[in-house]
Amino acid sequence: MRLRPAFLALLGLPLVQAAEPVSFSRQIRPILSENCIACHGPDEKARKAKLRLDDEASAKADRKGDIAIVPGKPELSSLIQRIESKDPEEVMPPPKQHKTISPEQLALLKAWIAQGAPWGKHWSYEPVTAVPVPANGEANPIDAFLLERLRQEKLSFSARADQTLLIRRTALDLTGLPPTPAELTRFARAPQGEIVDHYLAQPAFGEHWARGWLDLARYADSAGYPSDPGRSIWPYRDWVIRALNANQPYDRFTIEQLAGDLLPNPTQDQLIATAFHRNTMTQNEGGTSDEEFRVAAVIDRVNTTYAVWMGTTMACAQCHTHKYDPITQTEYFRSYAILNQSADSDKADERPTMEVIAPEQKAVRDGLQRKLTEAEARHARQLGDLKASYEQATEQLRADQQKSLAEAEARYAKALAETETRMREAFANAAQSQLTSNREQFIGMAEQKFAPFKSQLDELTRTNNELKGSLKTSNEQSEKVAAEARKLAAAMTSTNQQGSWGELQLARVAELTGMKEHVDFETQSSTAGEQGNLRPDMVISLPGGRKIVVDAKAPTKTYIEASHATTEAERSRLLAEFAAKLADHARKLGAKEYWNQYKPSPEFVILFLPNEALFSTALQLDPMLIENAWGEKVIIATPVTLLSVLRTIAHSWDRVEVEQRAEKVIEIAEKLQDGVRLASEHFADAGSGLNKAVKEYNATLETLRSRVFNNAEKLLTEGEKLKAERQVADGVTIDITAHESLPEVKRPRRNKELPGEEPPAA
Repeated sequence: MRLRPAFLALLGLPLVQAAEPVSFSRQIRPILSENCIACHGPDEKARKAKLRLDDEASAKADRKGDIAIVPGKPELSSLIQRIESKDPEEVMPPPKQHKTISPEQLALLKAWIAQGAPWGKHWSYEPVTAVPVPANGEANPIDAFLLERLRQEKLSFSARADQTLLIRRTALDLTGLPPTPAELTRFARAPQGEIVDHYLAQPAFGEHWARGWLDLARYADSAGYPSDPGRSIWPYRDWVIRALNANQPYDRFTIEQLAGDLLPNPTQDQLIATAFHRNTMTQNEGGTSDEEFRVAAVIDRVNTTYAVWMGTTMACAQCHTHKYDPITQTEYFRSYAILNQSADSDKADERPTMEVIAPEQKAVRDGLQRKLTEAEARHARQLGDLKASYEQATEQLRADQQKSLAEAEARYAKALAETETRMREAFANAAQSQLTSNREQFIGMAEQKFAPFKSQLDELTRTNNELKGSLKTSNEQSEKVAAEARKLAAAMTSTNQQGSWGELQLARVAELTGMKEHVDFETQSSTAGEQGNLRPDMVISLPGGRKIVVDAKAPTKTYIEASHATTEAERSRLLAEFAAKLADHARKLGAKEYWNQYKPSPEFVILFLPNEALFSTALQLDPMLIENAWGEKVIIATPVTLLSVLRTIAHSWDRVEVEQRAEKVIEIAEKLQDGVRLASEHFADAGSGLNKAVKEYNATLETLRSRVFNNAEKLLTEGEKLKAERQVADGVTIDITAHESLPEVKRPRRNKELPGEEPPAA
């Protein structure tokens, strides 16, 4: 068997012949370390004669004519003289040390000094240089070095092992597992390279070889110390296995573990790799100091980093400058300062931590998040459109009301002005034609002729009072509607009434808006939609023969079954089935044959969902349902949004009522004009000569005129109050709509129950 080049560093070095240059690091330092350094080394307390043989300057220094090493002259070097001495007091090493330098080692020391005693660092700190491969016919460099050494030892290669044994050794070395019978059969005649490549490609390779690295990284699934609680750091273990199986370059393997978080735009794997330094133990028992054990963790990281990557005992330099390696205490704490900048601080929750998610899971989650974001955006747009439409309709209603009131007031003011002018003309004509009439007769005739005027004035007063009463009733009704709207919003998900859930809510909405007499109900089960029955539940008749059709037979039975499902899979299946049925039902409502059953065709069809949770589920499970249905003039609504629509219609009827009352005021004013005209005609026939009577009559008439104008002023004042209080009533309706009729739809989480209470069983 021939070894692979990867094991070159494990080989012993060939013996040095006298003619070859002697290496201080490889050949001389081991002799000095074994026999001399204990007394002549870096330990100041144990050092003898102030001589250091590990330091070139000290070893070659002249101490009053005594020089331990004289380059080029071994015979003058006291080191050689003391080793060769026969005097027990002079010989080195001292006999009490029970150490002896062999003749071969002595010869090597003399040869080294004769060559000039060239110094050097420890071999591990020397730059790596290429070693010439012996030219002995072996193709593999490792085998060439082995052959040279075997020849020196007068040995030869062993016979090639059995193929089965070689396969077994390869499998155990690379995967830690024996080969399978199938593999023994497959590789019975295969070259060794093919066998090695096969086991290098196995996942077990990374798992087997990761064990050694994880030991160096002090990996554990618990935090250590007496309590030894568990910790979730296994993604780092898996990262090491993946790195080995992927044959990751050693420089990347090093950089990602020591500074993966400092790379530009680090990946999740590069951040996981930095857990190499999060394997330190943490102590969270009561009474311990977080700072103490944080510092202990940083020290552990310094020592581990140098031990793993440099193979040196850095821990010694924590207390003093290293005695055997060229590392000072200052350099130790410079390294400490670099690693003393991490965010962790020995906390019980092991922070800072990061979420680790598999790529396929992350793709699924990101996809769901995108769908959620898109659904929320669509809902926000639809909600904004609905709010804008409602606000526009409300603003138009207000403008129409104000315009109608202003026109009525203008017509009434004009009628009053014309009445006053005609009265003045009539009084002037009467003064000239009634001078000869009898005072009592004149007064009687005047009272008789002005009786219709007084009657019309009384009617005007009654109308004024009716307006006040109507305004009070409207305010009370608005307050009642607001209270009932709040009750309806609170009862949407809690009522347990028997019968059709959607039909009961439709009836309640119609009652709250005062439109019950304008609504025609189709009495049938709300589950009829499951069987395809498309008769509407409610038809709202509008002025001009217009209609609004409300359908409350959404297939809720499947949704209710889903809410009672015992498994998540069954629940998901039923919810998907519900979404499909709901979409199909909406398409049927938009079909031509459905619209043709009404003459004239309705303004639009409302698909009524009696529960907010059904609305949320529709958005979640079939986001295209609203677009498809809306495109066919089918609006999806909940109880509260339907209430807002009907309130808007009710407002339009209030406006018609205000206009009718304004027309009545104008009619009264025109009747007043007719009364003045009759009085004028009567005065034209009266005699002249009743100046005194005319003065008294003028005084009486002035009183009547004052009363007319006072009542007119009151009517205008009450009209202003009506407008102001109507605006207050409108404000109440708008507030109800904004807070209760347009709820925010939140997407339910799939691993939890849907928000809100479940609707009662159908």
